[in-house]
Amino acid sequence: METHDSLAKKDNLIKLINRLGENVGFVYDPANIIFAGNSHEEVYPLISKRILQVHVKDFINRDNKREFVEPGKGIVPLEKIIGDLKNDNYGYYISVEWEKMWHPEIEEGDIILTKYLKYLRKLI
Repeated sequence: METHDSLAKKDNLIKLINRLGENVGFVYDPANIIFAGNSHEEVYPLISKRILQVHVKDFINRDNKREFVEPGKGIVPLEKIIGDLKNDNYGYYISVEWEKMWHPEIEEGDIILTKYLKYLRKLI
């Protein structure tokens, strides 16, 4: 399950986790958590042992809408997130989620993905 829409809210995640078996994992998208009004520090400890994939993107909040930006230029604490994953010996995938199809206004993938790759390699 992905931390998306209603599952990006801490209270809803807590309710769900209490009903799930231990073998159910999550796609963790901290940008969704932050946009939903919570923080990485609040939610990560709840699901850290269940994360099977991480979606990475950075954004600023402009008029209650997300404006996706280069890594490190927004409000998503990417350095802290990667640090926490490293400290917990996370061994699965980290993928950049850059959805041009749903957000045609964002920068071209061949440009932004190179920036994310360089940025994430420094952190990893």
